[in-house]
Amino acid sequence: MTNRTRTLSLAMICLMLFSTTLVHAASINTFANGNSDVEIELRDQGSWNDDLTGGISMPAGETVNAAGLIVGTAHSEHNDVQTIDSSLVANGEIWNSIYNGGMTQYSASSDFTVDEESLQLTSLGYGADFESSNDGWTAGPEQGLAPLTANWAHDMGDNNVLTQGCGVGDWCWGTDFENPDYTANLPDGEFEMTLTSPSFFVHPGKADMSFRSFHSLFYRAAGTNQYYYDDCAYVAVKNSTNNVDFQNAVFAPFDIGSTTGISSGDGFHQLGTSTNQVPSGRCNHLGSNGPQAGDYVLAGNGTTSSNSPGGWSNIEIDLSQHSGRFVQLVFIHEVNPRQGNFPVEMMNAGWYIDGVRVGDPPPCSGPRYIEFLCSTSLRPAWVPRWLRFAQS
Repeated sequence: MTNRTRTLSLAMICLMLFSTTLVHAASINTFANGNSDVEIELRDQGSWNDDLTGGISMPAGETVNAAGLIVGTAHSEHNDVQTIDSSLVANGEIWNSIYNGGMTQYSASSDFTVDEESLQLTSLGYGADFESSNDGWTAGPEQGLAPLTANWAHDMGDNNVLTQGCGVGDWCWGTDFENPDYTANLPDGEFEMTLTSPSFFVHPGKADMSFRSFHSLFYRAAGTNQYYYDDCAYVAVKNSTNNVDFQNAVFAPFDIGSTTGISSGDGFHQLGTSTNQVPSGRCNHLGSNGPQAGDYVLAGNGTTSSNSPGGWSNIEIDLSQHSGRFVQLVFIHEVNPRQGNFPVEMMNAGWYIDGVRVGDPPPCSGPRYIEFLCSTSLRPAWVPRWLRFAQS
């Protein structure tokens, strides 16, 4: 009897212990924040550990006798700003790999400036589309007598003058954005509206010039299908060997054969003494440096069957005689006395230009590689970063 009781008591104790284990054993499937997974970022370069983010909570008195943990890794993307102070090296040479220890690399060295403080795409040429600003072009003095005045202006083409807008993009230069007829803003007389470009270098072999042009200038009847083209427009050039002392402006003849949209007798007219020409004594603002008899200038209505309805033409000029020199372009719109004559067309918008290009256009885009030093507690490393410069 005694032996049976002792055996039963031992069996009951084992059963109670086993039951207690079944009742109180915990299976934990979440972290302390209540989520089934947790992301841990190691940021502290001093220790590279994190013993808090992945913590778990257990009931009091429990111990871990088995655990499973699935660990996954993934890269993180971080924003970073690095400043290169171009004032540290004179003349912008901080961009030149010769002076910066090879930190910079080019897709093509000729595509970038390396001697200016701001990094830019460049080429053996000059271009201006007037979209972001007036591109450094300057208008001459106001013409006329207040309140009747007119002049070149940098403006948008969304008006009643340019029904199809500017030639390239939204902005361009023109002689009267406010009125559909520039003659209404000027008293009868002789006036010259001038627009001058900043200086640039004409590289040998890169002297082809082109620009977009729209013109509608005063002209009068001289009989059936006969006209006199009193007002005119043309381009002149100042040049310099040192980019300081510029010669007087001289007429730059239009390349009639390469121009598209207008042609001889249809937007282009010669100076001369006959009808359907620009009369002698007109277009004489530059005197002997200006267009002479037989030269072609812009006159009359420049909207033709070739460029209708927008009226914009692509005009070409050869600047070869100015190769190897710095130049400034001067766009001249001459207004001459009307002397009581009525225009053939009642609305004459004036002269508008856009998209000036000389030589090679800049590349559309190009990568520029720059190396930045990223330091860690393990070792420093040069990490190449690249910047892509692009323009339309």
